[in-house]
Amino acid sequence: MSAHHGRIARLQSIIARDARLVRLVTAKQRDAAAVPLPGRRVFEHVLARLLREASDKADCRLHPAGPGLVSVRPYWHYFWAAAQPAWVGRTVLDVAAERFKPPRPREFYAYALRSGLLTLNGRLTDPDTVVRAGDQLQTVAHRHEPPVTGAGVRVISQSEELLVVDKPGGVPVHPVGRYRYNCLTHMMREQGLPAVRPVSRLDRLTSGVMLFPLSARAAGRLGVALRDGKVKKEYLARVRGRFPGEPVLCKEKLLLVHRQLGLSIVHEEGKPSATAFVRVSYDAKTDTSLVLCRPYTGRTHQIRVHLLHLGHPIPNDPYYADPIWDASPSILEGTSPSALSESSPLKLELPPLDNDASAEIESGDVQTVSIFHLS
Repeated sequence: MSAHHGRIARLQSIIARDARLVRLVTAKQRDAAAVPLPGRRVFEHVLARLLREASDKADCRLHPAGPGLVSVRPYWHYFWAAAQPAWVGRTVLDVAAERFKPPRPREFYAYALRSGLLTLNGRLTDPDTVVRAGDQLQTVAHRHEPPVTGAGVRVISQSEELLVVDKPGGVPVHPVGRYRYNCLTHMMREQGLPAVRPVSRLDRLTSGVMLFPLSARAAGRLGVALRDGKVKKEYLARVRGRFPGEPVLCKEKLLLVHRQLGLSIVHEEGKPSATAFVRVSYDAKTDTSLVLCRPYTGRTHQIRVHLLHLGHPIPNDPYYADPIWDASPSILEGTSPSALSESSPLKLELPPLDNDASAEIESGDVQTVSIFHLS
């Protein structure tokens, strides 16, 4: 067994040991699938629509899609993917069923491979064909992008070298996953703003200020500042309950247990992580607290998982506010978070990490933190 397969097996065993994780992963995968037909009928249904609409030109404009929402109209999309190192040596059916999003039944991909909806190096292939280095998978899909807010992008400041905007929540920064046109960069182009290439991002569910360089010089300077840690990031989150009045530093290690869902938990086998929290206010009417969050590392869903560990999840979090977490005592392992004596979050200092963790951070092995506000 390769190291990659061994790691997958280990993560699967961690999930399998806790009934809540099993139920949560199963529910989220079922929600994402949305394929009501068996494999052959699904393919025939898709092929029929392809033949009917093949001559239609894709409309990439955003149109009203409900109260306060906009979306691009459904369209056909052809795309390819080069074989990743983790795919090599596995069957093409295993790769498609486990790696492609949104998840589909294995029988769908098996029939798609035999019928040409999904090809390997541009040719029909058997589902048991083993993927080799340098291979390419091509497929076509009729894409129905989820609608996003129609509030638009508010410009905070614009100069010759820098554009500062207020990113709305629920909108990805750039094309990713199910979103190709329903994203911030496309919305900005539709508003007549300059074309930009993000040097950083906020998670889809996050709202907040974003900086876009408009020149190569500005991009270089901002990139260096981000790389050297000269840009400090702080987030506001509304959480359940009365958050402690004193500053709190949570240093629990985080483990990404499900790559497709981005599901993380506190676990002793995880990567070193640290987030500082300070309560800004408490609303007795809603029993929620406004909390200032400063991440010192950038693990997947770091702030959200640390808040769950502290017993104060974000109320509308689709993963970590799920009632499943209330079903039994927390599975999250590790020691209790440590409280700090400083009264200002600007004075919080990250405790020293071990050399391995420091090397991971310096090498860029961090992911953007995601947080979102209660509306």
